[in-house]
Amino acid sequence: MLEQVRAYIHDHHLLTDGQPVLVAVSGGLDSTVLLHILVRLGYAAQAAHVNYGLRGAESDADEAFVRAWCDELGVPIHVHQVEPQGLTITDTSVQAAARQVRYAFFAEVARAEQVPTVAVAHHRDDQVETMLLHLTRGAGPEGLAGMAPQRAMQADPTITVVRPLLGVWREDIAAYAADAELSWREDASNEGLDYQRNVIRHRILPMLEDALQTSVRAPMARTAELMRAYVDEIVRPLIAERFEVAAKPQRAGGLLQTDVLLQQPPTLRQRLVLEALSRWLPSAPRSAAVAEEVAGLVSAEVGRHVEFGAGTVWRTREGLFFRPAPPTPPDPTPTELHPGTSVDVPQGVLSLDLLDAAPADVRAGGDTVAFVDASALDLPLTVRPWRPGDRVQPLGMTGTKRVSDLLTDARVPPYERPHVLVVTSGDAIVWVVGLRLDERFKVTPASERVARLAVEPFASESKAG
Repeated sequence: MLEQVRAYIHDHHLLTDGQPVLVAVSGGLDSTVLLHILVRLGYAAQAAHVNYGLRGAESDADEAFVRAWCDELGVPIHVHQVEPQGLTITDTSVQAAARQVRYAFFAEVARAEQVPTVAVAHHRDDQVETMLLHLTRGAGPEGLAGMAPQRAMQADPTITVVRPLLGVWREDIAAYAADAELSWREDASNEGLDYQRNVIRHRILPMLEDALQTSVRAPMARTAELMRAYVDEIVRPLIAERFEVAAKPQRAGGLLQTDVLLQQPPTLRQRLVLEALSRWLPSAPRSAAVAEEVAGLVSAEVGRHVEFGAGTVWRTREGLFFRPAPPTPPDPTPTELHPGTSVDVPQGVLSLDLLDAAPADVRAGGDTVAFVDASALDLPLTVRPWRPGDRVQPLGMTGTKRVSDLLTDARVPPYERPHVLVVTSGDAIVWVVGLRLDERFKVTPASERVARLAVEPFASESKAG
């Protein structure tokens, strides 16, 4: 099996000879064998183990075993101990939570150790079980392709997850362990029927083989391999090509243009939505139901949206805007702004300065600068978020206008409106920051003193351009 794994690694370009690799080691049969094989093949292996504490003394014994095994092999080990916080091993949410915890830990260790690749111990039986699970959930071609030999880590796309054992069966792994006289830890939960994967492993597959009087695992694994080739060689290039046309990256998140989406058949439109979610809202769920719901925004009115914990997809005039969860809206408490001082605002640093003379062009500076008649100001000024009912007399107008209407006219999208600020003098609005100056505070030839209001982006934002 050693040569079989070596060939699989080379054929799928998983690792280069002798390269460093972080190996996920639980202490079970599969990961114990994976670490042993990679060490024998000459890779500079390090191990990562997560102790979830879910099985009490058994979890601690797993950790002790892995530590001893790594010490025997001369492999550096990194351990993360997690507080279970009352969760039970039969809680179906535990698996998803544990997966998130361990991959975040793997990414943290890989970055710290400058290791570009994390190896996990999925094998060919796991592939069959995964394909069946996906089938029961209504998967498309990519779901039926099962697990890829390698993929970018969701927690950190700069790190690659590889599966060197994906070409071998569980029985081959057990035979290798017996020949090498390896020991490992058995997790009793793997034998129970609390998880869907265990039901498929211990009931569904044996029942199928008994009813059909033939082995189904090898043909199903072959189907997954064929679907993987179809996805990698046909589906993904097509999606990448259409996505390149439809997508418009933004400073945060990205936009899928409506006119391009409407040219696509519904299936491809939903697939472009899934691609956008994976790139711009990677923590959001990605299922057929989610893709259908988000794609439905194409025919919805502007302002409609679908919310996820990771962010929101908004229907805008141009298309579907995938916006990561924004920072918390500004504190509604008014903040004083004195001449010569500044305050932090979501857009950067807002400052107030008194000038010796008016500039040659009071419009200089664009939307981020406003020159005002300092004699008309009641100092100090205040900075606060706009409120329903606020009114302003826009520059050049004789009457007042609601700030909410001003935002609508300026086409400020709904997701940005909570972050819009106003600068006030007494009860009057001087400046709707970045949008409009009030007529009553404009600089005129009669102005004796001039003040400059300006928003400077934070240093990190200005460097990012």
